[in-house]
Amino acid sequence: MQIAYPPDDLMAFCRTIYGPEYSFILTPQAYPVDMGESIAASAQVVKQVQIQSNADFILFALAYDCNAASQSTVAAGSILITDSSTGDPFTAAPVSPAAFATFAGQPATNLPYPRWLGGNTAVTINFANSAAAVVSDLWITLLGVLVKRVGG
Repeated sequence: MQIAYPPDDLMAFCRTIYGPEYSFILTPQAYPVDMGESIAASAQVVKQVQIQSNADFILFALAYDCNAASQSTVAAGSILITDSSTGDPFTAAPVSPAAFATFAGQPATNLPYPRWLGGNTAVTINFANSAAAVVSDLWITLLGVLVKRVGG
């Protein structure tokens, strides 16, 4: 199911978090993370992405891309994403990227509810290749908007 986040709903979401006295500037943002050119069978890769310091980030969706020959191998692996500032994982346990993210070139499947991440925090992405083959050229991308408060 595709979930849309209209601008008015995003503004209401932001007012709930920051208070009604603020206005907001929302800027589309993507944080691409290169997980590696070659991830061996049974290997694990951990990377971090730094959220911009002058704005918070609202995550809508995740996407992944890899070498075409690695698509089924990536789907057999697992991913766990954690907000490094709070230690909160995005899922209760590692999940298949195919279950949690959209493969590049496909229509984006948004998260059921946007996820707020404070500015100047890091997000840890852990990918475990549980397949018997190598994963080539894996990228994970966080998609959403930067939020800057104005006024108040």
